[in-house]
Amino acid sequence: MTAPNYTTDLTTINTAEATTGYTEPTGATAGGIAVAEVDYFIQGTGCISKTFNATGLGGLHYNNGSGITIPTDGAYIAWIYYSAPNALATEANGGMRLSIGSGGGDYKSWYVRGNDTYAYGGWICIPVDPTVTADVTTGTPTTTYQYFGYIVNSINAVAKGNPFGFDVIRYGRCEARINGGDLANGYATFAGYATQNDSTTNRWGLIQAVSGGYQVQGLVVLGYTSAVDFRDNNTSIVIADTKKVSSNFNAFEVRQATSRLDWSNITFLALGTVSRGNFITTDNADINITNCTFTNMGTFGFQSNSTILTSTFRNCNLITQNSANFTGCTFDSTNDSVKALLSNNLTNISNCSFISGGTKHAIELTNACAGNSYSFAGNTFTGYAATDGSTGNECIYNNSGGAVTINISEGDTPSIRNGSGASTVVNSSVDVTIHIEDTNQVAIENARVYVTKNSDSSVIINGLLTNSSGNVVGSTVSGAGGITIRVRKSSDGATKYVPTQATGTVGGSNLTINVTMSEDSIADVTTNTTIAGDFTINTTTKTIRHTADAVVYTAKDLYTWLMNYFDDSALMDDSIPMTAQTPTEFTLVNGWFMNDTSMQFINGGAIQTSGWTHPTNTTGIRILTLATISGVDDTDLGTTVAGVTTGDTGKLVDYNTTLKKLWVRTDATDDDFNNTSENINVNGSLAGAMGGSTAVTGETIWSNIFTLGTLVSGTTLDVYQNDAQIAPFWSSGHIDVLIKVKEASVETDSGNLTILARKFSTLYDHTVIDASTGRNPVPLAAFNDTNNQTAEGTVSGYSDITITFGYYSYDLNNGNGARPYDVQINCAGRILTQVYEYLKYVTRTGSSTTLNGVSGEYYTAVGDIRLNYTGETNGPFVQGSTITSNSGGTGYIVSLIDNGTTGTLVIRNTHGTFSDTNTLTSGSTTATINGTPDTITQSKQAPFGTFAGGKLFGARGVKIYNMHSNDANNYVLTDSTNTTQTPPSTVALVVDSVESGDRIGVYRATGDNTIVDKEMFTCAANNNSGETTFDITTTIPSDTPSTGTLRVVDTSDATSSRETSYTYTGWSGSTFSGLSPTLDRNYTATDDKAYVPYIEEQATTTSVTKSITYASDRYVVVVVRKKGILPFIQKKQITSSGMSVSAIRTTDSIVT
Repeated sequence: MTAPNYTTDLTTINTAEATTGYTEPTGATAGGIAVAEVDYFIQGTGCISKTFNATGLGGLHYNNGSGITIPTDGAYIAWIYYSAPNALATEANGGMRLSIGSGGGDYKSWYVRGNDTYAYGGWICIPVDPTVTADVTTGTPTTTYQYFGYIVNSINAVAKGNPFGFDVIRYGRCEARINGGDLANGYATFAGYATQNDSTTNRWGLIQAVSGGYQVQGLVVLGYTSAVDFRDNNTSIVIADTKKVSSNFNAFEVRQATSRLDWSNITFLALGTVSRGNFITTDNADINITNCTFTNMGTFGFQSNSTILTSTFRNCNLITQNSANFTGCTFDSTNDSVKALLSNNLTNISNCSFISGGTKHAIELTNACAGNSYSFAGNTFTGYAATDGSTGNECIYNNSGGAVTINISEGDTPSIRNGSGASTVVNSSVDVTIHIEDTNQVAIENARVYVTKNSDSSVIINGLLTNSSGNVVGSTVSGAGGITIRVRKSSDGATKYVPTQATGTVGGSNLTINVTMSEDSIADVTTNTTIAGDFTINTTTKTIRHTADAVVYTAKDLYTWLMNYFDDSALMDDSIPMTAQTPTEFTLVNGWFMNDTSMQFINGGAIQTSGWTHPTNTTGIRILTLATISGVDDTDLGTTVAGVTTGDTGKLVDYNTTLKKLWVRTDATDDDFNNTSENINVNGSLAGAMGGSTAVTGETIWSNIFTLGTLVSGTTLDVYQNDAQIAPFWSSGHIDVLIKVKEASVETDSGNLTILARKFSTLYDHTVIDASTGRNPVPLAAFNDTNNQTAEGTVSGYSDITITFGYYSYDLNNGNGARPYDVQINCAGRILTQVYEYLKYVTRTGSSTTLNGVSGEYYTAVGDIRLNYTGETNGPFVQGSTITSNSGGTGYIVSLIDNGTTGTLVIRNTHGTFSDTNTLTSGSTTATINGTPDTITQSKQAPFGTFAGGKLFGARGVKIYNMHSNDANNYVLTDSTNTTQTPPSTVALVVDSVESGDRIGVYRATGDNTIVDKEMFTCAANNNSGETTFDITTTIPSDTPSTGTLRVVDTSDATSSRETSYTYTGWSGSTFSGLSPTLDRNYTATDDKAYVPYIEEQATTTSVTKSITYASDRYVVVVVRKKGILPFIQKKQITSSGMSVSAIRTTDSIVT
C-alpha cells in the first residue's frame, strides 16, 4: 500500500474572501451590508462579516450565478459565526439559519442554532439537505439551488464590531475519503484526516479535532477508490448533531475487500437523533473492533471477515451479523423495533451479554438458520422473558421458518419465541462449582456447602466439605435458574467463619460461583460444654427453649453453640437461628423463636428478632390474648392452634397462663386470627376465647441491662417498666439481665426502665434509662445510711405518722406567706430522726405502702412535672384523676391549684409529652398548657427528703408539720415551686415545778414589771356579733402562738363581762380566724382592745411547754395559780434562748 490519502468530495461554492456576490436576502436586511473581514475567519485569509446594531432578521446570501445539484443524502455545508450568542433568538425561533434559494427573495431557511444551543459561540460548520422540510419559506423558491445564505434573528442590537461571520460555502455528499496506509508509511487514522481537515486552507468540517477526540459528520469512506489500512485506538468520536439532513447523512462505510480496519478502545457517541451514524460494510474487508463502545448510533452491517471483541453496543439501531464473529460483547438495549441483533450464525456469538430495555428480542434468526444446529456458549441475558412465549421480549426469536437446534454449553439458557413455521430445541446441562475463600482470597478448606435450586428446592450440593482448593462441585440442568448457597464453618478446633448465604443463577454453561466468608470474631473459640443440656432446639417449630438447670449463659455462649450446632450436614437444610452484630448485640433471624422465660437464663448481650412479622413472613409469629385460658401446658407445644370462627391455624410455640397469651407460628399468609371474640382451640381442645382484640404481630427486643457502681451487700434491685414491677428473677447484688422492651414491634414506654436500689438502712439510688436496644449500663451508688440504722420492726411502729397527697397551702411564718405544697406529712409529735426513718421505711424495697398511687418502693417524688394552664372549661380538674395531652402525654393529677379558668397542676407517672400550648384533658375538663412544664428533680437518696447535720431537708413539694418541739428549728422545706422555705427560729417557753391541775399563764407585760399588757392590739372595724374572725389595726406579731386564746376587752363595758375569751385556730396578716365561740357583741373600732396570752392552760404534768416563733426579746408575766397554794407571779423576759421559769408552790394556810 501507499501512504494514507485524505480527500473529500466537497465542491466549493465560494471561499468568502471578497464581498462580490453577497447581498441581503429579501426580508432579512437588519444590520449592515457585507464587509470583507480579515480580523477573524475560519478558512483562507478572511470571511464575510457585517455589523448588527439592530434587531430582527438580517443576513447575507451568495449568488452562485446558476443552480447546482446536491447529491442524494448530501448537503450544502457552510461555516458560520456570531460573536454575541446572547443577542440571538432561540433555535426554535430561528436564532441562526442557513438558507437555500432560487432568487434573492425566493428562498427556504432552516433553523440550525440559537442562544440556547449556541451559548458558547465560535465557528460552526453546519450541513443542510435542501430536501429536508424547511422551517420557513420566503417567496416562491424553486429547486434551482443558486442562492446560499446565512441569516440571524437578533433580539438585541450589538453596538460594537461586526458580530456576523460567514465563511467558505461548499456542497456535496460530504464524504471524508480515506485510502492507503501501511506499516512503512503509517496507517490511516482519525488524527491523520483531521490534520488535513483542520488546515486553514481546507476546513472541510468533516473529521474535526476536538478536545479528547474528534467530531465527525458526513460519510466517512474507508477505502474510497483503493484499499485502506486504517488503525486507531484510545480516542473518542462524537457524531455531530446534524439536524437538517437525511437519516443516512452520517455513516462509516468500509469498501474494498482488501481493506483492513482495526479499532480498539474507541468510544463512539452520537449526539443527535436525526442521523445517528450507520456502520456499513460494503465489501468483506478485514474488520477488527476491540473494546469499543458505540452509543446511540444507527444500524451496523458486518460480514464474515468482521471480528468484534469485548465491545458494547448501547441503544443502537439494528445490528446485522452476516456471519461476523462477536465475542464478549455487550448489547445493552436497542433502538430497533424488534431485536438488537439479526443473526445468521449463532455459533459466532459467544460470551456476550444481552440486556433488555424491557421489550424486544436480543437476537432474531434469519432464514439462513433454518435446519441448522448451533453451539451457543457463555452468553447471558438480563431483563428478558424468563420462559418461552410470544411476548416480544424473549431472548431469541426464531424467525427462520424452520427447525433450529441450540446447544448451550455455558451461559444462560435463553427463552425462545418461534415464528411462523419455526421450531427450536435447546439442549444443556452444567456443572456448578462453589469456591469458598476468605476476605484475603485464600481458599477455605472443610467449609460445609449446601446448594438448592430455587424453583423446586431440589438439592444440588448436600452438605459437602470444600477441598484444599476451597471447591465443591455439583451438577444441574442447564437453565436451572436461581440457586441458593449456604456455607458454614463454625466447628470448634479451627478458624470459625460467619455463616454465609449467597445466590447465583444457573444458565446454559458451567458455572463457578465465588463465595467469600468473613472470619467470625464474635464466636468463642470453644463452645460451652453444658449449654446443650440446658436448652432444647426444635427445628420443626423453629424454637430454642430453656428446659433444664438454672445456669445463666452469656448471649455469646448461646450464639457460639448455635453456630456450632448448625454446622452439621444433617442441619444444612435448616436456616441459621442467630446472627451477631457486635459481641453484645444479637438477632434471632429467619423467624426462630425464644420465649421470655428462656431469656432469663441469658445475659451479657441484647437479643432482637427478625422474621416474626406476619404476613411478611408467611410463618411469622402472632400473639393471641384470651379472655380466659385453661388446659394449656407444655405437652401442647408444637400442636395446632385453631380459630373456630375464622379457621386460622398455626403451631403453638409458647404460652403464658398469667398473661392469658398464646404465641403462635402461623401456617399461611392469611392466618391472621383477626376475630376479636372467636373460640381458640389448642391441640383440639378449647383453650379460651379471644379477649376483645385481634392477634398482634411484629418484632421483639430483649435489651440487656447491667448495673455497676456501689451497692450494700444484700441489696435486691427492683426493675420497673411502664410503672409496673418486673418480678425479680435475679439474686441480690448487681444484675446483668435481659428485659423485653418491645413486643409486636411496639415499644413499652419508649424502652424506658427504672432500676432502684432501696435496701432499708442505706442511702437509696435509682436510674431511669432508655433501654430501647443494645447493652445498657445502669450506674448506681447506694451506701450505708448512718441516720437510718434503727431496726425495721421498730420503725414500722411509727405508723402514727401520716402522709397525705394533694395541694396544701402552708405559712411557716417566715415572712414568705402561704406557700403551695403537694404532700403533707403529719409527724405526730415525733422527733425528726424517727420521721426520716419512717419515710425511708415506707419507700424501701418490698414496701406494702401505697404512696401517690404507686407502690412505696417505686415512689420517687410528688410528681414528674409542674405546669400552669389557662382556658379551663368544664372545670375544675380533680386531684387523683388521669390526665392526657394532645401530644401523647399521660399521667395522674397529684396537686391542683384552681383559680377558675387558670391554675397549676402537679402530675405524676407521666409518659409521652406535655409541652407548651398542648391541650390537657381529664374527664370532661380541658385546658391549655401555659409555658414549658417544670421538671421536678427527685431526691434519690431519700424520696421525701434527706437528713444531714441534725436537720431534715424536705424534697420538693413536701410539707412536714407537728414535729416534736425540740425539732421545731431542725428542718428546711422546698415548696412546690422549688423555692427553699426555712422556718423562723422557734423557742420554747417552759414553766416547770408545777403539778397537775395548776393553772399556768404567760402574758406579755407592759414593761419590766408584772403588769399584763391588755392593750396589745386595737380593734379594727366590722368586728360584729356572730362572726368567727377578729381584725386588728396592725399586723399580728410573728411570735403570736399559731393557735390559742384571744382576749377582747370592751372598754365601754364597766361590768365584769367587759373582757371575753375566744379560742382561735389560726391567724394571718391582721386577722384571727376560727374563733370559738363566735363574737358575742359588736366591738368598736379604735376603742376596744385585745391581747393574746403566750400560755394559758392547765398543767397535766409537772411542766408546761409552748413553742413560739422568736421575734424579739419580750417582757412577760408568769402566773401559776391553784386553790391551796399562794398565787405565784414573776416577771420574766423571752430571749432568743426562750424562757424557763420554775414555779414556787407555797401552801396557802388560810384557804379552806
